[in-house]
Amino acid sequence: MTFDGLTLTAIAVELRGYLRGARIQKVIQPDLLTFALETYGQHERHWLLLSAEPQHPRVYLTAEKPGRGVDTPSPLLLLLRKHVEGSRISDMVQPPGERVLSFDFVRSQQTVGSALQAESTLAPRDQRGQTERDDSPHVVCRLIIEAISQYSNLILVDPDGVVLDAARRVSSEQNRYRVTLPHRPYVGPPAQSKRSLQNVDAVTCRAALTETEPGAAIWQALVAGFAGIGPLAAREAVFRATGDARSRIPADAPTLDNVAARLARALDEIVRPVFSGAFEASIARDGDAVVAFAPYALTHLGHWEPRPSLSAAAAEYYRQIKSTRAIDVARQGLLRAIAAERAQAERKRESLLRALDGTTRADELRQRGDLLLTYSTFIPRGAATFRADGIEIELDPRLSAVENAQSYFRRYQKAKAALREVPALLEETELRLRYLDELAGLAHIADTADAVRALRVEIRPEQKQQSRPTRRRAVRRRDQDILRLHASDGAEILIGRSAHQNHEVTFELARPDDIWLHARGCPGAHVILRVNGGAPSSRAIEEAAGAAAFFSANRDSGKVTVDWTRRKLVRRLGKGAPGLVSYSGEQSIVVRPAVPAPH
Repeated sequence: MTFDGLTLTAIAVELRGYLRGARIQKVIQPDLLTFALETYGQHERHWLLLSAEPQHPRVYLTAEKPGRGVDTPSPLLLLLRKHVEGSRISDMVQPPGERVLSFDFVRSQQTVGSALQAESTLAPRDQRGQTERDDSPHVVCRLIIEAISQYSNLILVDPDGVVLDAARRVSSEQNRYRVTLPHRPYVGPPAQSKRSLQNVDAVTCRAALTETEPGAAIWQALVAGFAGIGPLAAREAVFRATGDARSRIPADAPTLDNVAARLARALDEIVRPVFSGAFEASIARDGDAVVAFAPYALTHLGHWEPRPSLSAAAAEYYRQIKSTRAIDVARQGLLRAIAAERAQAERKRESLLRALDGTTRADELRQRGDLLLTYSTFIPRGAATFRADGIEIELDPRLSAVENAQSYFRRYQKAKAALREVPALLEETELRLRYLDELAGLAHIADTADAVRALRVEIRPEQKQQSRPTRRRAVRRRDQDILRLHASDGAEILIGRSAHQNHEVTFELARPDDIWLHARGCPGAHVILRVNGGAPSSRAIEEAAGAAAFFSANRDSGKVTVDWTRRKLVRRLGKGAPGLVSYSGEQSIVVRPAVPAPH
């Protein structure tokens, strides 16, 4: 991907030069996962754009105000306006080599210069441990962008590291180790166990190459061996070192040593200017199309051009990929429709949670009704309150004691009814939200405008189900759209690329002993590997897993974890959410996204 850890390091260097001490004037939300902050600093106005889109996570400065925002403000947008507007950016912090960047926002009565001197989230203290002055800069919140492909997110945390909200809320069912929900402690992504780019030499390069089998692509060994380097930078380094970005790892030791030494020099040429802040931004073109940008010259892509800043290069690149192609127009329309449905489901969930909270008072309401009946003869008519057994009971002065008791009993019965009905409704709403997230993920990986438009009718699957004339006719029509491939040993592979197709291949076409596969932890296709009563070969499972990885939100990653199990161990979740399943007895395989040749 273009936005690797090295590029983010360069962006952070660039942003510090423009934004340290800058005041936040306004916060807007151009789309569901993108936010823009209007900044003013050093007598200049800029827009800081941050996006957690799975296919194109990014952060950069632009002079152009982003387009029209979402129709309904999200909870995160409201919190950003509350905590961030009017504050100043004190610093930006990136863990070494990681695609994570945090922005600290401070408020103070002091000058901007004082804000720039703030080095801690706590006010300075004197020798007796007392705060020196109340108006010293203090961090009011921190905004963190995690630009990690399908796991990308924007998270707002308070000074104690507790999550205020996130662009994408992550429950324990989605990730048991990193729950990202309001009121929960923020847990960052696990650090990569790779070599640092700041310590590149011939020895480390040779070690990275020897960890991969001879004959494999050198750029893949660099991505696997060094933190912060993506495929784009790795290919550039290989091209500079060998003259061919597709060069393979040599088998003989002398040649390996020579290649490692040249790689070390090439990597140093690329990374040293980034860490020193003296890099030169560039874009690469294929005809009129901008195909990449980077904080170094993209010589391996042929025609490249320098740009005055990395943000300018990024803005040019992302402006083009968001152009008005038919598929982009269809995808944006679908995502807006999904966002509207999701906002409605979020409001319903919040209402149900409030109702569920109210059920905790059920016993309290019954107790008050019992006390009013017990002491009814002692309660004067027209009283607004009555105290009994140490409990203060509010009364309606227009009602008698018995009528007030009956009112409490009615509220008690209503609370009991909610206790019975709300959990099921809440579970149904949670499934609805999960279904919409799955649909949004499928929209991002759809490869044609027709495929995107076909997904639109699945926003409300119950309406589609009512409209079909007969079950047999509908099954036959959808079956024609399912992708059918074959593994190298001839085993058939079925791939669903929409919610209904996922349901179809899993529960209509697959046999109980067939192999079911799905990329772990992200939206994607349900893949079925036919076994015809026998045992599948390891090669066929690997090829089917590669297809599942390719038709998933994680297709741009170098390696993807795919779960597989027997179809009979897959269970459908809910009646109104096709494609949502639970499964057991799974095994996992790590593969590169790839598609077998069509039959």
